[in-house]
Amino acid sequence: MLIIGGGRVGSELAWYLSDKGVDVTLADVLEEVELLPEEHPTNRAKLLHSVKDSGVRTLFDSKLEKVEDGLARFDMDGRIEEVAFNDLVVSVGMKPRNSLSNELKDEGDIGSLTIYEIGDCVEPADFYEAIHDGHKIGLEV
Repeated sequence: MLIIGGGRVGSELAWYLSDKGVDVTLADVLEEVELLPEEHPTNRAKLLHSVKDSGVRTLFDSKLEKVEDGLARFDMDGRIEEVAFNDLVVSVGMKPRNSLSNELKDEGDIGSLTIYEIGDCVEPADFYEAIHDGHKIGLEV
């Protein structure tokens, strides 16, 4: 299994699958010290330590050049690394998914309705932020 993207989702998936006995390689264009900047330092350290301890092969500071026929080619600061894989997960970048609320706002004729945007509609986050956002809107309504 090759996972491209060492953010929270990619790292947690790599850790989980490795613990289940899957041979996992985790690759990211960022250096390890740049990963997970939004995480609390303790949580960040625990996650990265757990990824390594579970046997995940990590390729940080690696630029993906090519994927073809079960082989990924990475440039690691001039050194080429090839990784064979049977399964590929791409876990890069998160962006808000607000197309529905934008569509409703663009309709223009929503009357006295108020549209509240919370959770991943505003900014992809974790369950804590989602619960907090829901609570905050609940108090306003």
